[in-house]
Amino acid sequence: MRPALVASRTLSKREILVWTLVIVQGMALLFIWNEKDIPEQSMTMNVNAMASHSPEIERMLTMNDHPNQYYQTRKLHANDTTSTREPYYENALIHHKDAGFVNRVWRSNSSPSINSDLKRGSCWCSADEWCMCTPSLAVDVILTSGPDHVWLVRREDTGQLALMGGFTEVGETSEESVSRELREEMNIALPGKPVLFGVYGDSLRDARRHTTSVVYIVDIPESVVPHAGDDATAVQRVALDDVINHDFFIDHKNILNDYLTLRKRADMIANNRLGDAPPEPRSGDGEAFKRSVCPL
Repeated sequence: MRPALVASRTLSKREILVWTLVIVQGMALLFIWNEKDIPEQSMTMNVNAMASHSPEIERMLTMNDHPNQYYQTRKLHANDTTSTREPYYENALIHHKDAGFVNRVWRSNSSPSINSDLKRGSCWCSADEWCMCTPSLAVDVILTSGPDHVWLVRREDTGQLALMGGFTEVGETSEESVSRELREEMNIALPGKPVLFGVYGDSLRDARRHTTSVVYIVDIPESVVPHAGDDATAVQRVALDDVINHDFFIDHKNILNDYLTLRKRADMIANNRLGDAPPEPRSGDGEAFKRSVCPL
């Protein structure tokens, strides 16, 4: 009987040990799970709160060798002699460096000493302690259908007519973005190499954010009928002479007017009527916006 009792006691100790390990592992998994569920904003706030107690974290809150206070006290304009000051950047948001290349994001309220009306944008800061603030890059397409018409999309968000286009994805060239957007918004394949028309990058052209658009011309046969997709509710074939009578998204009417002006100018120059040709679209002070347009 005694050997049996010893065996029984040994088995109970093993059970206790196993259950102890199970409980410890369960608590560890629960802790890890809760860590993942903590919103990034909360983690960021905790990090910012600890900055005053940690020289390393305080150093990470600087951007291009300037502390956060430097950007929060920049004047509205470089030649501003008043005492009015507004923050240009929100507090830095620190992200984990597990990817090894991005660990901070800054939100820009406007651009110091350039224009106080600029909209929000993002400044991405790499692990090598350098930050870059850039506009969003997009493409727009003047999709011609024969000599006198253009295909446009009806936007779902504003109901306005717009050139077909969209934002360029990481890893794409602008031409590849054109091809992808034609498939997604028009359900057609790019028929050939798109022709560069111009770059529209004025900071005030899009009220949502500073967006630079690379504009191309793509011609499709009159027999091809696109079908709306993606964020377009409909596609519409519009006569170029009727563009003036429609309401357009942001500066897309201006882009089409530039196209019509340059096309008319090219036709007159070809017919030796340079004196009657309209002037090229201007870019500078006094214009609605600045842009760089290629001659046709």
